[in-house]
Amino acid sequence: MDMFSVVPDDRIAAWSLSGRYDHDIAALGSIGVVGTMVVEKRHPWGLLSRGKSLGSRTMFAGFEWTDGDGARLSLGLFSSAETGRRRGFDRLTELAAGAPLAASGLRLAGDIRSWAPDTADGRGTTLGFDARLQHIAATDVDLLGDRPHGRDGQMMLSVRHRF
Repeated sequence: MDMFSVVPDDRIAAWSLSGRYDHDIAALGSIGVVGTMVVEKRHPWGLLSRGKSLGSRTMFAGFEWTDGDGARLSLGLFSSAETGRRRGFDRLTELAAGAPLAASGLRLAGDIRSWAPDTADGRGTTLGFDARLQHIAATDVDLLGDRPHGRDGQMMLSVRHRF
């Protein structure tokens, strides 16, 4: 008999809603107003929350410029927060499982370079970036033992491939 038959089970469900209004600016591409909301529900293994899922909500509102060749640049405000109340250990487990920090601030993102075959139909590879200046909520700063002011800057490079 196996005493350790419980297998860790991290389950995630996500929903998103996006909207965009854009205006063509001749040969320069288009500029638009963008809004996005993402809601995630997680059930990380090892929770003390008696089987309840933990959720987070991320919102972004800003301006975006795109050209016809796949380049994109957006600038706006974002906010991410957990939904519901957490026990300290549950929030720490959730952060370790990949949940976003409870933070808000300024976001600059874009696609630097795109490679796509002539008959791509939206497929191809894109090199992008995401830079953020953010203020982290005091509860997450305390859990992480971070600087007392909770200000943070992040830069992420990404490679995305669409099949």
